[in-house]
Amino acid sequence: MGKRVDDLAKLMRTLLTPKMFELDPSVPPLVFNEIIYEGRDKTNLCIGYYEALDDPSLIATVPSIRRAIRESVSVLKRNGHQVVPFNVPKPKWANELGMKAMAIDDKYNLLRELFAEPLNEHTKWLNIIPRVPHCLKVLVDNLMKLVIGKPAAVTEYLDGARGEKEVLNLISDIEEYRREFQRAMEEAGDLDAIICPVFPFPAFPKSAKSLFVTPAIAYTTLYNTLNYPAGTVSMGHVNRDDVEESKHWPKTIRDLETVFTLRYSNIKS
Repeated sequence: MGKRVDDLAKLMRTLLTPKMFELDPSVPPLVFNEIIYEGRDKTNLCIGYYEALDDPSLIATVPSIRRAIRESVSVLKRNGHQVVPFNVPKPKWANELGMKAMAIDDKYNLLRELFAEPLNEHTKWLNIIPRVPHCLKVLVDNLMKLVIGKPAAVTEYLDGARGEKEVLNLISDIEEYRREFQRAMEEAGDLDAIICPVFPFPAFPKSAKSLFVTPAIAYTTLYNTLNYPAGTVSMGHVNRDDVEESKHWPKTIRDLETVFTLRYSNIKS
């Protein structure tokens, strides 16, 4: 929608007008609120932050990502905002719910949208895995846990809900998780926003294996599951210290260092 926050604001100013509401009467007639956007109604916000999804079954963020979060926190504090730690409740469950929801209709819409799409090395699994029988998905996940690590074992989630009863249970579980997340935000300090990573590691080259991409979407599917608005803002670049520190960082997926070897092998001394 836009590369900058200002671009998004201009877009919303254009869309949230009486003329647009006339064209689409199903949209609530709420005009763009300049007072809220400019922060005149509440000058100091209470903002939560987390550096990683804290669960051994999910990929941990690498040093450069954690540093970017800490730098963001420092900037917000200098501008007078209150910034507090926030723990995402049950992140593994949230990831499971989100991936199952993608295939809730027996993968019909997922496969329909991917039909004839020019998928690359990292996304072609989305067209293959949903077609694999359930028993083989379980086998693949068990092999993933042994060979690569727990975060890679997400194949079974794409089975979706098996039958009407499971569909209703999944919908109920998602609603329950949304309530639990909202309670966590209120208990942390009635948060206005959350600063967090959108990926566990920086951008990697096309030659990186898809096993790094697939489990990493847990950081973004969380907000799809919650149905919360979310945006991405660039926050600096990886430096030499980040690369060196990553070599000693505990790896959730055993081959995670390959990402840095591929991505930053051209850094000069």
